[in-house]
Amino acid sequence: MSAPDRRVVFALASRKGADSRKLAQWLEDRGYVDVRWADPRDVDEVERVIREGSAVHVVLASADALLAAAWSGRITLDLWRNVTIEIADEAPALSPDALRHVLMHWDAWRSADRARSLVAAVILSLLAVLAASLVLWAGLR
Repeated sequence: MSAPDRRVVFALASRKGADSRKLAQWLEDRGYVDVRWADPRDVDEVERVIREGSAVHVVLASADALLAAAWSGRITLDLWRNVTIEIADEAPALSPDALRHVLMHWDAWRSADRARSLVAAVILSLLAVLAASLVLWAGLR
């Protein structure tokens, strides 16, 4: 398999980690020559290129780095919807399609969670106002 044309290819892995040698060999075996390395903690570099409108292809040693970035909120999920994701792990826990599916559902869950949090905040605020009113009313009697 050769690298996709006119795409920016990122290897999302630490250059110093044990996975980096394995990932470098995996990339070389598949003909990827012009690869940018980005540490998973510096995923904002990948997002900057995505925002610039470039077609991006991300290769990961395993799905862990991307999932950790998603769960911690370090990536903007909507930006990643059209990113080609490839996992180099020989026996990945998630295929690239499954990973997109997980990210899509995580995004939906976070939206619903924000809505639940907003409703809870409004209810708690109303209860606080009611409690304060009762305390004031009782104090005035």
